Amino acid sequence: MSAMAVSPSIGNQLSWLIEQELEQMDALAALLREESQLLLARKPERLEQLLEAKSLRVSELATLDKRREELFRNLGIPNESRKVEKTLDALFPGRGLGDCWRRLTTLAEGCQQLNRINSATIEIGQVHLSQALQILRGDSSDTRLYSADGASKPRPASRLIGQA
Repeated sequence: MSAMAVSPSIGNQLSWLIEQELEQMDALAALLREESQLLLARKPERLEQLLEAKSLRVSELATLDKRREELFRNLGIPNESRKVEKTLDALFPGRGLGDCWRRLTTLAEGCQQLNRINSATIEIGQVHLSQALQILRGDSSDTRLYSADGASKPRPASRLIGQA
């Protein structure tokens, strides 16, 4: 499809959608960074509010993404990031849509990385909590000590805290 065959209103609509996605993705990235700080500071009371805000952003992004993908399909724009950038620049010269698309994909990759880090932080916290609970319950079958030669050996059975 040539740039001449695309109406300016479709270009405006696509530009608006990508800008909205950029705004929402940027807001999501800020929430993910805040989530990381809260996880490290162990502040669960604020995390609940943050998760609601994160869920709202993800929902808004999904709606925008669906609308944009429909426009892409109607315009015959391929669903491969590099091809999208080049195709947008060819269809809508001078609008900078290719640059906006590149910024959006870079921001999305950053959000994925932040989300992976936050998930790993949660997982590590759960492991530590589980180990602490095992120790408190006296169930130390998984807890291992190291001998002088560095070999791990099961920890001897212990009594529950509070037992005489």
